[in-house]
Amino acid sequence: MATQELELPVTPTQLVSRCAGEPFVCALDGGDVRSWGVGRALLGFRPRATLRVSATGDARMRDGREHRWYGHPFDLLDRFCAAATAPARSAEPFGGGVVAALSYDLRHWVERLPTRALERARDLPVLHAAAYD
Repeated sequence: MATQELELPVTPTQLVSRCAGEPFVCALDGGDVRSWGVGRALLGFRPRATLRVSATGDARMRDGREHRWYGHPFDLLDRFCAAATAPARSAEPFGGGVVAALSYDLRHWVERLPTRALERARDLPVLHAAAYD
């Protein structure tokens, strides 16, 4: 994967807005040079693979084909990372890898809490991950 440093006349937020039509847009904004990102913003879209885990533990992993998985969301994330992560080919701080979003509803997998019918009825994932080059 080739990378190139660019001086852009737009902010990272504006750049993400311009890429809104791309599938699975992901942006990591490192802020200024004192931050963890050393002042770099990273943008990714069209991931190589995705994982969507529902509140019931049912999961769909897509990597050109669709695979059905079931289990604990964190175990499924580990499995996804092992299956989808390509070897690093870049000297950049983020030369590709997995970015994951964890829902607040994932709390039911971490500790015993009462659930309401409304929480179970929603069709939102508790975990969504994507592997970017």
